Amino acid sequence: MSRPRLYAVDWLRVLMMLAVFFAHVAHIFDFDPAGAVKNEQTSLGATFYMLFCIQWVLPLLFLLAGVSSWFSLRSRSDGHYVRERVARLGIPLIFGSVVLIPWNGYMSALNHGSYDGSFWSFLPVHVERTWAALTMPEVYHGLIALYYTSWHLWFLGYLLILSIVALPVCRRVPTAWFVRLCNRPAGLLALGMPLVLIRVVLGPAFPAYMDWADTMVWFVLLVYGWLFAADARCLRAVERQAPVWTAVGCLTFAGYVTTYVLGYLEPWAARSSYTADYLFYQLLLALNTWAWILAILGNGLRYLNFENAALRYAGEVVLPFYILHQILVYTVGETVVGWPLGVYGKALIIVVGAFAATMACYELAIRRIGVLRVLFGLRGRSKSRTAPVAVGDPAPMSIQ
Repeated sequence: MSRPRLYAVDWLRVLMMLAVFFAHVAHIFDFDPAGAVKNEQTSLGATFYMLFCIQWVLPLLFLLAGVSSWFSLRSRSDGHYVRERVARLGIPLIFGSVVLIPWNGYMSALNHGSYDGSFWSFLPVHVERTWAALTMPEVYHGLIALYYTSWHLWFLGYLLILSIVALPVCRRVPTAWFVRLCNRPAGLLALGMPLVLIRVVLGPAFPAYMDWADTMVWFVLLVYGWLFAADARCLRAVERQAPVWTAVGCLTFAGYVTTYVLGYLEPWAARSSYTADYLFYQLLLALNTWAWILAILGNGLRYLNFENAALRYAGEVVLPFYILHQILVYTVGETVVGWPLGVYGKALIIVVGAFAATMACYELAIRRIGVLRVLFGLRGRSKSRTAPVAVGDPAPMSIQ
């Protein structure tokens, strides 16, 4: 008996990419001074948006990548799967890091006043600064180095590596226990406990974004995606409990915001330790992440399980959009932040300008030129398709 199509997962993948796009715009205006391109005037609204979405957007994308792996491996050998991942993720990672990311560095240097020459003369400076970052003791080893070489494209590298590392685990892990747990009253809560354990044990020692605590959480979520996809009863349980987890997510995020308003969050983030208050902070992070993953996935299964022309088009554009969008956000942003406008006027111009420029690059060049399709992770034109996801049909569900 065939199982119903999961158009909702395609929709969620597209919507998460839009959330990432808006986050990169918001980062120009939030309170964090470490952004690559910053506006002089900051925004509380942008800060709260970043606080909200940073906890679950990328974790959910790793879980969806696990769903993708299960579907892909139903019709592919392990070797074919690995070769496809290298082609669809590794090639864009290398191309983007070498050809596109230096422009990000140039925009950032102009914005912060650390360089005022031409782009071409900046290239040796970019290489020198990247190497200097890589030789810092805290980033010399580990996947976190991808952040310094590849900026936002680090995600492609993490997804490629974790997908390959998780392959033997997913092939061998039994699923019966996972199905039983999903269908118990507190089963989904119990599945969140490994995330809590990782945060509590590794968070104080490896607190940096993308360090071991984050990496292990993302790895577990990728495996969970595989297990959720392996049996339809698991996703039905998530769908049934969506209202409950939406309420839990609202409560955990309210607690997170409360710690920020009361002035606890910034000291915790700055001084990691195995103290009771910091461990409570890690517990809150883990529960907030897990609650919103289940809430968004469950509500997506409830309300987004349909197909239309927009989904068929967006399914292919997701990866090129991700690769290009930050570069164009920074390009438009570096120009607009100097204009005599308010925060929201600038943000609107950056959103519209960067989105339109990204889509124009895709539609006029990437979509139509074979070599660009390969460099941006797309299949050749003759084989390209944007298929809906069906339980039982192999289909690409990760960012490919």
